[in-house]
Amino acid sequence: MPDVNDNAYRASLIRVVNGDTLEAMIHLGFDVNLEAVIQLRGLDLPEPHEEGGKEARQITVDAITFYELTLINPERDGFGRWVCDVFLPTGASLADLIRLRMAEGKADD
Repeated sequence: MPDVNDNAYRASLIRVVNGDTLEAMIHLGFDVNLEAVIQLRGLDLPEPHEEGGKEARQITVDAITFYELTLINPERDGFGRWVCDVFLPTGASLADLIRLRMAEGKADD
């Protein structure tokens, strides 16, 4: 995980929307929280109704073994989502882990 800076936020996973999109509760500090849709930076996976979409979502679900995440460098996209680099407590990049599992074709049954 890169050095944590002012653009890093702790978050708790609420649900996996699809393979590259999460819903999370972002902890802003001082007991202030924001529920938001998070797009994983650098991933563009099929939607659930598209071919491979259900498998992509399952790979993301399987990749998240912790519900606590770190969001880095958030930016808004044209759909109102927050685009972020997302890291697991182990320091692993969630997007990199999903890419690896997609290449291996690993969705746990």
